[in-house]
Amino acid sequence: MKNLLWFVLLSALLLACLNYDAVMVDASTQTLDGANYHLSHNLNKSRVGWRAQSDQQKESQRAIRKLKPEAEVKFRNMRAGKPPLQYLSFDVVLRNRERSARWFLLPSNLGSGHGPIGEAGGVDALETYSPRGNGRVIIGRFLGTGGFSALLLPGNAEIRLRQFPISFWGELPDSLEIEVVIAKTLKIGDQTAESWFGPRPMSSVKADITEDAEDVRRMHGSKRTPDNKEVRTVTEGVRRVKLQVSLEK
Repeated sequence: MKNLLWFVLLSALLLACLNYDAVMVDASTQTLDGANYHLSHNLNKSRVGWRAQSDQQKESQRAIRKLKPEAEVKFRNMRAGKPPLQYLSFDVVLRNRERSARWFLLPSNLGSGHGPIGEAGGVDALETYSPRGNGRVIIGRFLGTGGFSALLLPGNAEIRLRQFPISFWGELPDSLEIEVVIAKTLKIGDQTAESWFGPRPMSSVKADITEDAEDVRRMHGSKRTPDNKEVRTVTEGVRRVKLQVSLEK
């Protein structure tokens, strides 16, 4: 009888110990689960905060870009041609403030008999140039009575060109009005300008060209209309930026 009593007491004691260990394990598990929850919660808050900060930085950068002009032109030098022709060169900065690609069109001729880009005349040929520097730039020079130069810039791009050529016909004034056309699309007749340029017509997002913009040594392609006759150019989504550029060095 006494042995049976001791057996019952020992069994009860063992059962109590096992229940205590189970409670402690469950409490430890709950503590770990709570710690993991708080850690995960804090990590998620950190990620949200980082994303919000990153978005704010991007918006700030966009706001800064919008404060900068879409085009800057500075006179560099002049070389006399057969009167009344003068060869002028400029340093040019172009900025695409849009998120998608845009065509930037610059005049190749100014002065007597030359109007704004796209308003008169047509084109019958294209020469493409890729001057060297930091980044990649493709410049297209359309030839004809309505000729101009064109660059396709990706969204948020900034391109710097050196010694960009513009011919002037007539007596030079103290300053020139130079109009830069920014267009969403550009067509040559019924074809896209991209098809005239060929593969990879777009310039880099950032580029600083150190050579003359249209150095003949950097010409890498050309194209003509099938019958060598001029066709009209068509632009859509156009914005015109007019700059008054001093010709004093």
